[in-house]
Amino acid sequence: MRIEDQNYDQAIKTLEELLEVIVALDTAVERIKLAPIYHKIGVNYYMKGDMDNALKNNSKALEIREIKLGANHIDVIRGYFNRGSVLRRMQDYGNAKNDITKAIALMEKLIESKQSNDVPRLMRMYTEMYKINSFLKDNKTALVYWELVFNYYSLDESQSMSRIADLYNAKGIIYNDEKNYDLAIVNYLNSIDSYSRLMNSESEIEIGSVIHNLANSEQASGQFDSSKKHYLKAIDVFKKNQNSNNNLDIQQRLGNTYTDLTNLCSKTKEWTQGIEYFNQALKYTTSGWGTFHHPRVAEIYRNRTKISLGQNLYHEALEFNQKSLHALLPDFKTDDPFVAVNLKQQAVKNKNSFLETIAQKAEIFAAIYEQEGRKDQKYLEAAFQNYLTIDTVIIQIRQSYEAQGSQFELIEQRYPIYEKAISTALELFEKTGKGKYLEAAYHFAAKNKAMVLLAGMQEEQAKAWSSIPQELREQEKNLKRSIFQLESKIYEQADQEADPVLRDSLFALRREYQKLIIDFESAYPDYYDLKYRFDQTISVAAIQQQLPRGSCMLEYFVGDASIFVFVITQSGFDYVKFDKPQQFEERCLAFRQKMERPGNGTVSVSDNYQLFQWLVKSPLEKAEKREEIHHLIFLPDGPLLQLSFDVLVLDNTSTTPHYLLKDYAISYAYSNRLLFGYSAKKRARHTFAGFGLEYDDYTLADLATYVDNPLASLPLSRALGHLEFSDDEINEIAWLLHGDAWINQNATREAFLQNAGDYAILHLATHGVLNERYPMNSALIFTRQNDSTAYFLRAADLYGLALNADMAVLSACNTGTGLVERGEGVRSLARAFSAAGCPSLIASLWNASDKSTKEILVDFYKNLKKGQTKAEAMRRAKLTYLENAPPTYQAPYYWSHLNVIGESGPLEVLNVPLWRKYWYVLAVVLAVSGGLFYRKTGKQAA
Repeated sequence: MRIEDQNYDQAIKTLEELLEVIVALDTAVERIKLAPIYHKIGVNYYMKGDMDNALKNNSKALEIREIKLGANHIDVIRGYFNRGSVLRRMQDYGNAKNDITKAIALMEKLIESKQSNDVPRLMRMYTEMYKINSFLKDNKTALVYWELVFNYYSLDESQSMSRIADLYNAKGIIYNDEKNYDLAIVNYLNSIDSYSRLMNSESEIEIGSVIHNLANSEQASGQFDSSKKHYLKAIDVFKKNQNSNNNLDIQQRLGNTYTDLTNLCSKTKEWTQGIEYFNQALKYTTSGWGTFHHPRVAEIYRNRTKISLGQNLYHEALEFNQKSLHALLPDFKTDDPFVAVNLKQQAVKNKNSFLETIAQKAEIFAAIYEQEGRKDQKYLEAAFQNYLTIDTVIIQIRQSYEAQGSQFELIEQRYPIYEKAISTALELFEKTGKGKYLEAAYHFAAKNKAMVLLAGMQEEQAKAWSSIPQELREQEKNLKRSIFQLESKIYEQADQEADPVLRDSLFALRREYQKLIIDFESAYPDYYDLKYRFDQTISVAAIQQQLPRGSCMLEYFVGDASIFVFVITQSGFDYVKFDKPQQFEERCLAFRQKMERPGNGTVSVSDNYQLFQWLVKSPLEKAEKREEIHHLIFLPDGPLLQLSFDVLVLDNTSTTPHYLLKDYAISYAYSNRLLFGYSAKKRARHTFAGFGLEYDDYTLADLATYVDNPLASLPLSRALGHLEFSDDEINEIAWLLHGDAWINQNATREAFLQNAGDYAILHLATHGVLNERYPMNSALIFTRQNDSTAYFLRAADLYGLALNADMAVLSACNTGTGLVERGEGVRSLARAFSAAGCPSLIASLWNASDKSTKEILVDFYKNLKKGQTKAEAMRRAKLTYLENAPPTYQAPYYWSHLNVIGESGPLEVLNVPLWRKYWYVLAVVLAVSGGLFYRKTGKQAA
């Protein structure tokens, strides 16, 4: 129907006339005969760029076919794909993803059952899926699909040059979103090169779009002159190739380019030219899309708002921002900027665009409040209300992401918004004295900590508590285990080009798992509700109820401009805010580096005391005004995650360091919800399992092959040696607790995996290897047997386990440190044990001395047996070590690496309650009495 000739208007006219003729000739015509015509009309509208009519006609065709042909028919599958593609172009990404997901699942089913071998069609569906995930900012998921499609089309580049070019462009967009602008530009140049080989008008138009994307990366990286030159070049390309058939499409592209030129002018302060570009952007975009209500129009008004903000015209900025909201929400009619959007009443299709608009509005309200002398509270309150909405939307976006990496990126990118939200809430608290604002500020600071970790644990609870049958839960568990095992193999090849067969197998397993989870969500509503219930923040009152008297929780938020410390005790709740010191991250890193060097017999008191003053002094003073404090619980953030607070000194006058540890028991937590809001019943059958080894030459010889080997899966920069005291450590503690031990040749990875789930206490005295580049590849090293290479227990392995341990002691190097994800926390081996179900952890911040570690941990267990809390038991064990160690071995390196993380109370499994002791005594007395009575009566009978 003339699609090939690009005569779309004529094709549409002919098809619509045909439709009228058929209906006129036979009023009882079967609707199924009309479906192909609606479909072709929709395709022509799509090619023309008229997405509203494309959507209307594709939806009609799909509705008819699904009723008449059933869900598994290829025409129905094609209908979902077409509608999803249209919705993606309309930037309705949520509904687009739903349709493409259905199309992929149905198409995969046809191919698997041999009813179709149309793999190229499936690849087109995967292409649509990576584009949708990219626009949703779920970039890690997008890259999975991208790689699969790229590998397929790379098999015959000569026949797939256009698709290869499109793939390079798509990957450039992903890298740009991840702020990796150099790699983005490399991919854009590859795309231009590929399109240039095609030599046709369509490819020239696509080159224009790639040049536009190139300009975006240049703008983001501060190359403003080059960026402007490329934007104008893209405009020339579009105008040169504009004709009657592609008019709407070209107008859309021109609108996009003028939109980004407006944004550029807001940065270069070319206000007048920026307004001219804004007018052009608005003209082309509304004409090209045929509507004002489009996310692109919302973006245009946001960029115009930036120009007003740059000129300090805040009320004008508010007017333009309100128009941005109108463009996104057709039913949101009010011009009053103080009316908040009710998310229960308004359907928000493009959440990322909506988030940008209301974040900008909150910023404007705060700016007006400052501009007008901080007098009118209504502006501050309006900013606060918008931040509450923003928080809700961020949660919704995060829950929609499939890939953990994308969730980490979302939290990091939105962290500056939370910093502003905290400041706004605290300003309202100071102005009104209302505690609800202080509590809101605290929740803004606390809720993102370990959020991804908590979401995974919440999902596991949802499966356990829902009505999903046991056999399906077992199927899910086995499938998940297979994924983790395959991921572990791929992580082993992390610095190499991973085996394509492994990657394809992993993709297939993930797709199978995704389909199973989708089935769970649709068939078991209780599972869906439990999984996606909104993140339940734990109230300050609930925290105070669970905090023992004398304990003080200090929760930190390290922003770009300010640092906040929230102080919670059983009887009080307060905060401290201070400007972030210059080079704060560098100073924290330098302090840590001093701690992890064995040669530092003492610490620099001035540097140490400075950190104490910033981080602890004022918050602690506030707490101790209310009650006597003996236990500090730190919830660090950012660079503080890599510090040991033990070694902070309380004064700078003493010649010997007065460590914080001397006055206070210290523990740490990943998040308040993990500490106080999450609990799981443990069902361990035995008490203690210890795994320790000195390492034989056979194992060490194989480990030596990993040193400075860029292709090795473990990043060893030095040879690992014997651990002389590790087996003694395990033997002594196992004897103390009447537990079980796997020593030297028996300390295998398999032994751990087979037995770990049966024990309440797990203790591993091994080598630990940190991989900051690929955190899931960090590992504990067991003994090597029979030429096996499988003697590393990787973090990826642990995420697939369900442990019943109350406590895991990771007596190995670097188990508590790792890659720091802003907001989420540190991705360490200890975190992996937490994900596997361990509520309490002992972990090491750096390379540990096995002799001092053994001495401290043996004393730690002795103290636990006396009924002391874990935090107090560790404090006394460290102080005992310092009392007895020679001066050379009193450096923080030898003792301050061990941290108590998570639940820090007494270890109940080691403590028999007093009432139970009385019952034991009574039972013994009764047994003895019974025996005597039996002997006596027996004699009498004789």
